Amino acid sequence: MAGNMAKDSETTRRWVIRIIVYLMLFASAGAVFLLDNWMWQSVHAGLWPVWVPLIPMIMFTIFVVVYVIDRWLLVTRRRYPQLRAFFQVGIAVSFLAFLWQQQAKELRNDPMQVNQVNTIMQMMLNYTDPNIRSAACHLVGYLGLKELRGLVERLADEDVEPGVRKVCQQTVVKLH
Repeated sequence: MAGNMAKDSETTRRWVIRIIVYLMLFASAGAVFLLDNWMWQSVHAGLWPVWVPLIPMIMFTIFVVVYVIDRWLLVTRRRYPQLRAFFQVGIAVSFLAFLWQQQAKELRNDPMQVNQVNTIMQMMLNYTDPNIRSAACHLVGYLGLKELRGLVERLADEDVEPGVRKVCQQTVVKLH
């Protein structure tokens, strides 16, 4: 009798863990698919910190880790086909990699960072030292900051230093 109660308790515990894990899956998937754009728009508008849209992805990552462990345990107990577990884990990890790639793309496109870079570059392009202005022109071309083209064109035409004008002219060509 005690053995059956322990077995029933173990079975119940496993089901509770699986239900919690699958609730994490549905909550994270729902947030990623239904709220992801809205969350990133809120971040780009400066309403939320940048880590908020990553919460669903972190939840999904935890789900995948727990899912991989669950499949491994099932296979090691020889109650689950290895090929099926390998396929399921492969799909989950592939999907996770795809979603993290999308999140990384959003992180790189953070307009708050772009605005900070543009402000710094404008300060450098207007700096009194011609070496700084020249380096800034070169950097604007290297980074492809087309929104600063007007300022670079002005320096290419009007800067008092010929070296600055030359570098800025090359940058103007790059930006077209």
